[in-house]
Amino acid sequence: LETVGLTERAGEPFAELSMGQQQRAVLARALAQLDAADRIAERDTPRALLADEPTSAMDPRHAIEAMQVLRAEARRDRAVVVVLHDPTAALRFADRVLLLGQAGSIVTQGPTAETLDPTILTRIFEVGFTRLADPATGAVAIIPTEPMPSDGRRH
Repeated sequence: LETVGLTERAGEPFAELSMGQQQRAVLARALAQLDAADRIAERDTPRALLADEPTSAMDPRHAIEAMQVLRAEARRDRAVVVVLHDPTAALRFADRVLLLGQAGSIVTQGPTAETLDPTILTRIFEVGFTRLADPATGAVAIIPTEPMPSDGRRH
């Protein structure tokens, strides 16, 4: 609970937490299960963490902190697989990405910076994307711009 900033809410019923706090509690439970498995298993047993939209319903601060926790787990030699629909978050936190098409087939995969290309994202999501860089910090964002008509041309 401390890792996800919920120590002060310990003991409260899950249903009384906000949706974002519930997401953080679910992450805390997954981390506790991994730690428990580490204590009782052989050292060379692989550990994996699967997180489907782990930051949904979180405010920006807690979303960033949750992604930092997941990144730290990956640095502990754990396999961390995160499903995201936010290309900017993937660009910031993922080492590699795998992009799925509408039917669930793999469209492309590879190193994040090379693979999260606005042209590919537009083809997959049928929404235009633009890559923006903050000149002051160098931070990069990939933002959706507009839906694409069925003929693939911009409105």
